[in-house]
Amino acid sequence: MKQILNARKLRPGVFRDWHRAVVRRAAYGEKTAAFPVTLAQSHPDALVLVNANAAKQPY
Repeated sequence: MKQILNARKLRPGVFRDWHRAVVRRAAYGEKTAAFPVTLAQSHPDALVLVNANAAKQPY
């Protein structure tokens, strides 16, 4: 995790419908080592790439 967070750019890709919850928690959840992707909230150059299916609001 240290190597990932020390990267100059962070570009995770989210392309599956079931990843919606992960994206939501990564962006808005409490920062915790129990869910490491939340630590990316502090990264100075993080961008999450999503497709249309993963970006849809749940019904």
